[in-house]
Amino acid sequence: MLRAQLRRSPITLQQLASPVHALSPLKMTQAHVDAYSPLADPARQIRLICTKSTPPDVGGASTDCFLTTVDLATAPPFHALSYMWGDPKTTFEVEINGFSINATRNLHDALMAVWSRSDVEYLWIDALCINQASLDEKCYQVPLMGQIYSRAESVLVWIGPAANESGRAMALFRRWGEAIERALHHFGGRTFSKESMKLVRRDIGEPLFDELAFQAAGTFFSRDYWRRMWIMQEIVLARQAVVLCGNDEVDLDHLRLSVAVWDGLGLLKVEDLIDAETQLKLNLAYAEGANLASIQTILKLRLERRRAADAGQPLGHSALNLVCLARPSTATDPRDKIFAVYGLLDDSQGYPVKPDYSSPAEDIYRRFAVQQMTGSGRLDILRFAGLLTFKKTASKLVLPSWVPDFSTEPLAMNLITVGDDAYHADRGATPHWRLSADERSLYVRGVICDALDAVTSSGDNDSNWTWTWWELAASHASNDVSATPFPAGVPWRQAFFRTLMADYTSPGFGSAEFHNADSAEWFLRRAEGFMSHMRLLALERARDQIRAQEAETGEKILVTTNDGDGDAEVTVDASKVANVDRFDVSTLYWLQNSTDNTDQETRMATLDAFLGGEHGPGSRLQWPFERYPEPSANSQNLILFLKATQSLCGGRAFAVTSKGYFALVPQLARRGDVVVVIFGCPITLLLRRVGNGFAVVGEVVVYGMMQGEMMEEVKAGRLVEEDLLLV
Repeated sequence: MLRAQLRRSPITLQQLASPVHALSPLKMTQAHVDAYSPLADPARQIRLICTKSTPPDVGGASTDCFLTTVDLATAPPFHALSYMWGDPKTTFEVEINGFSINATRNLHDALMAVWSRSDVEYLWIDALCINQASLDEKCYQVPLMGQIYSRAESVLVWIGPAANESGRAMALFRRWGEAIERALHHFGGRTFSKESMKLVRRDIGEPLFDELAFQAAGTFFSRDYWRRMWIMQEIVLARQAVVLCGNDEVDLDHLRLSVAVWDGLGLLKVEDLIDAETQLKLNLAYAEGANLASIQTILKLRLERRRAADAGQPLGHSALNLVCLARPSTATDPRDKIFAVYGLLDDSQGYPVKPDYSSPAEDIYRRFAVQQMTGSGRLDILRFAGLLTFKKTASKLVLPSWVPDFSTEPLAMNLITVGDDAYHADRGATPHWRLSADERSLYVRGVICDALDAVTSSGDNDSNWTWTWWELAASHASNDVSATPFPAGVPWRQAFFRTLMADYTSPGFGSAEFHNADSAEWFLRRAEGFMSHMRLLALERARDQIRAQEAETGEKILVTTNDGDGDAEVTVDASKVANVDRFDVSTLYWLQNSTDNTDQETRMATLDAFLGGEHGPGSRLQWPFERYPEPSANSQNLILFLKATQSLCGGRAFAVTSKGYFALVPQLARRGDVVVVIFGCPITLLLRRVGNGFAVVGEVVVYGMMQGEMMEEVKAGRLVEEDLLLV
């Protein structure tokens, strides 16, 4: 009998109630060393905690619980805990094998919550089941964690004690998640549609939107647990998972379904189900979650993994992709920013770098970068490197600029999230690279295309950043539609918008075509939102001048309209301001782009300046909307535009190059930095001269250079390829 073979080791729960102030759990005492007998085969065996009394057939005296050693392949049904270690300054004593070790307050709270569950007999917890004092054991056990979480009956996700209306948030997840699950079951699929959303709408009833509950959800997602690196594999690999917060619980997949629907409401075009104002409030409340991007990534991977498992396939993500997706997450040990994704790799991939806690993190990162270049035959790793500004804590690692620093979250989102195959700047050119003798420098082959001539401040430091960026673009462009076209072959106003969106919807230089219908809709809906946003800014800038003109002339310029729902909108009679010299060109342009402008000639001229004239550069875009963009702040397309710029432009600045191109650049970019296409890297990079070499500043979007256009310049002899030294 299996249980008769289990080796008993007592762990007394009564002592958990006595807090002590001790060292960090990462700094182990001699008692911790003595508490663990070495595993005979640490590459196959694990320890489990039993939460129940000693079974009668074992023959021993009854104890609160015991620690057992088993082969993972033949382990009894067990559950695994996903949690944060918590503050190491306040700890509780836990007795293992007769020796007291320290556990954090958060682990104590999690144990108390789990111990009361009748469905849990055997439990795996990393802090207690792995000898944290043994680097050798950790090197063997860390690679097993993927199997541990995928084999567990369920993963118990401990968020922490109830706080900040968390009960209201948990009730919201249950309410929406259960309704969505029923709707999907009714329609026999996992995809969302307007039909399934109508059923969800009827099922939930009123109030569909509880603003306080969504605010509580935002606060719930801001908890530090969601930033923990290891939860990626713990949640993604779980067969089943239950989220625990205080005395509340919710099925993790109900939470996942809720998040997926809230994120996708705008894309489903459910204006007839949820009005735009309500959706805007929902976005503002729910988006308060500071860790929302990380949560969305993890839950998306969980769905992908489930679908892959149903098809008998591995998850399919590369180690580099997983490491980069997890970049916003935190880890106490920076080496875990690499090692913590290993559980998500399929057997055929192997480990890029062997788990090794004796080597410095700098060595692990550099070896990982070199392995990625060697293994893939490409230099995609460079798109994640650079002189980055970090959101919270500056990096303490000293690395060459071409080696990505994964130890902390960069200020700007890496553009790999736009799409793995979105850009083809090098047009698949064969990379040529080699390391210097000390492996600190990297020689690559590439093309210097351009240099930055003017750079704005970051959007994070300027509340009116969109207008500031627009004015820089306008100062370097001609307002004459018939003049020499913008270098990228489209009207400069359109190029400005495409730059903000890091656009990849068209084949490249001068093309108004789209890859497909979805790309066209993606572009045009956000373009409509962009026009609404810019016109609102122009109206705000011009309001005092318009009021002054109205007072002088007695003519009404500001017009109040009604959208049919009783909400008044303020716009302008553009025909009355067209010839007023008190307005600057940019403000006048956006005021003329008005829904109420009945002057066909003016309307066509202003729209042509964005779309391209019938005989202008490139092909004219076909505008699908019956009217001009609504000026309402609650426009669905305005929401889509604002969400896109929040993700793409956050942590970045805007620049104009010496040749007149527009660029979305890293916040640390400065005049004189050069735009380079490196063979083997699909996205253009920004480099800075340092001695006889270059430092990588970061990835850069230059509309008109992202789809291989500069490789055509090389063929034509207008640009030359050369060897570049990255330091």
